[in-house]
Amino acid sequence: MKNINEIRIALSKIKIVDLTRSDAYSNIEKIIKSDLNRIALPSKIFKPGLRLHRCRNNYDNEEFQTIDELSFRNDLENITEFGRANKPNQSIFYAADVRPTAISETNKAFRGEHYKDIDEISITTSHWVSIKNLKFTLFLSNEETQEKNELIKKYSIDIDTFTKELFKNDSDNILEILNFISDEFARNTNENSNFYKISCAFAQLAYETSDGIIYPSLQRQFEGLNFAIKPESVKEKLQFINATHDKFIKVEEKRYQHIETKETIKIEENKLIWGESRKIASR
Repeated sequence: MKNINEIRIALSKIKIVDLTRSDAYSNIEKIIKSDLNRIALPSKIFKPGLRLHRCRNNYDNEEFQTIDELSFRNDLENITEFGRANKPNQSIFYAADVRPTAISETNKAFRGEHYKDIDEISITTSHWVSIKNLKFTLFLSNEETQEKNELIKKYSIDIDTFTKELFKNDSDNILEILNFISDEFARNTNENSNFYKISCAFAQLAYETSDGIIYPSLQRQFEGLNFAIKPESVKEKLQFINATHDKFIKVEEKRYQHIETKETIKIEENKLIWGESRKIASR
């Protein structure tokens, strides 16, 4: 295991990579593989019964007709940019453990962005449950999110314990790496996909030994966690429950009112059968 000074040098190398360059991602990968060997990423096993929520915006009155449309993307050729946990041409199932977090992560108006241009929001939430054990790597050591989210604070104690038990004298070195990674996953990129290259590289490392990763939500820091899951794990270990479609209208600056909802009433193989829309009484 490299000493703390060598680790800091390696992390400094990653920090100074020009993320706008086309070779930035490959350079980050090389540094991780050559200078940060023996990284043990803390993980947690979630037993069957974990419920997750995944959202998609509806545009131009579209209505999703199949489960596949609500699951991970299959149009790999159209995934052209880096995401927080995916490379271009790589599909990852992004979800959250609470519905408001999933909605905020998906729709810009709900997180206070571009709300002046958006008078009506239409969004579909699919609901899923795990049917087998899921192993997730935890990127939750960022201090700011720990202070705001009690669940993250709890898991962070598990991370510290895991690292100290496994690495003993080297635990401080490993924790420094984990803190760096967690800060990248909590980073506000201002929608510049270049700034996802560091978190994405570490996500790929996690995918080698786990079903996916857990990281904090920037949009709802007090509530909920984000999940990024490999497609093969979704196929094998998650089960679709149902979906809901909701409409909101803007009633004042940065505030939207829920006006209409409907949900699926049954599934015929891959096809969704929707029920009737129901108006929501104003408050």
